[in-house]
Amino acid sequence: MRECFVYSSKIFFCSRVIGELHGYLPEVSVYTRIGKRLYIHVMAVTTNICLNCEEPIRKGRSDKKFCNPGCKDEYYNAIKIKEGKEINKINGILKNNRRVLQELFDEKKSDKKFKRELLIRAGFEFGFMTHVAVTKVKNNEITFCFDYGYREIEPQVYQLYHSFSTVQVKDGYEVKVN
Repeated sequence: MRECFVYSSKIFFCSRVIGELHGYLPEVSVYTRIGKRLYIHVMAVTTNICLNCEEPIRKGRSDKKFCNPGCKDEYYNAIKIKEGKEINKINGILKNNRRVLQELFDEKKSDKKFKRELLIRAGFEFGFMTHVAVTKVKNNEITFCFDYGYREIEPQVYQLYHSFSTVQVKDGYEVKVN
């Protein structure tokens, strides 16, 4: 009888008793005896790792991602909090931009012009907007931050608009912006 077993592409064979080899073999194996030889087929054992606590998942389906419902809740809550922080930051900037436009806009003097520097000093950030409206006359683009908007009429000079008011566009046309 042989004293050892041979490993050959995930198949062990040996003529010794299974009990003697038990300490050397992985937990999941299939034993087959053909004649005097004992073939031990070792199945690939993959343990999933919990996405939250990074502990091995011991029970359940083979495609299980979390070790328990608490880990699952904690993982997805952390994602929501992270997303919420980013969204709240952008919403804060949009609200601030609206506030600046609202404070500078004067319904009685809707044709008043504002320099870019003045808007920036007031706290306005040009990279953030909610939508763009294109007027039917002259195809002028008005960039909005909720219900207040602005349009560049000259380089570095802007005119402000309220979305529910009639505005005068270059060349004397009046357009309702909404």
